[in-house]
Amino acid sequence: MDATEQADINALAELLREDALLTMPPHPMWYMGRAAILALTADVFDPASPMYLGHWRSVPTRANRQPAAAHYVQRRGELAYRAQCLDVLRIEEGKVAEIITFVPELFGAFSLPPTL
Repeated sequence: MDATEQADINALAELLREDALLTMPPHPMWYMGRAAILALTADVFDPASPMYLGHWRSVPTRANRQPAAAHYVQRRGELAYRAQCLDVLRIEEGKVAEIITFVPELFGAFSLPPTL
């Protein structure tokens, strides 16, 4: 969560296994491997990228007995941080092996507010 809030790609790289997997149900996309995940994330964190979303805040939670993070984004020109995604993590040997990213519509099921 700190790596996301600080938009710190190097810290995120340290947390991911080399063979980490990122999926985003219900979207039919997935990213296999640390390099692919970091390439996507670097674009999302880079203010010069068209994929840039804004500043991030994260709230810890759990899903299916797994650690999870609810992520919120403060977009340019907005004061509130709005629900963006819910990452459910699978940890193996102290590293993130899998991230399943869910849509923000699920925040209510976790008693998470839509904005911070």
